[in-house]
Amino acid sequence: MIGALNEQLVSEHVSFYPGLSYRHLMVHRGLPFDVELTPPHDILDQPVREHMPRGKNAKVLCKLMEQAAEAGAQLCCLPEYFSVYGIPREQAKDEANERAQAALDRCCELSRHLGLAVVVPVIVWDRGRLMNRAYVICQGREIGFYDKVHLAPSECEKWGMSPGDDFPVFNVCGTRLGVMICYDVS
Repeated sequence: MIGALNEQLVSEHVSFYPGLSYRHLMVHRGLPFDVELTPPHDILDQPVREHMPRGKNAKVLCKLMEQAAEAGAQLCCLPEYFSVYGIPREQAKDEANERAQAALDRCCELSRHLGLAVVVPVIVWDRGRLMNRAYVICQGREIGFYDKVHLAPSECEKWGMSPGDDFPVFNVCGTRLGVMICYDVS
């Protein structure tokens, strides 16, 4: 992944380096990089708009995302808890399935329209258990899902989530793909 980022997006100002686990590094040289970033897991029950990158060079990050799409990105991986950002935990739990279905419907349409495969992390109730689930979409249709196996302590204690028990492999538009979420990587 880091090699592909460097191949497509490296410049005299930006380069990428592999880190430990999922913690990689982007180095920005030559310009003051006055940007304030917020880890997504710190704001699960807050409006995401208030936590978008801020600072005089925040637009650099937006430009990198646009370049990735223009360079032919074929897979879009949305952030964990995508469907419930910005709402209180109890409301998120109450509305989990409704919000998950709305996110899946929108992402299926996006996948079909843009020709992208999409990984859509949501929370859902399944057989009476709250799950941190990532659906995989290809050519506008759901092809399967993965339930997070290694839950963070707060997911058990504060959310009351249950872990998954399998690491499925998906055929995504001709490519084999496995999904891991956050703590699964550690």
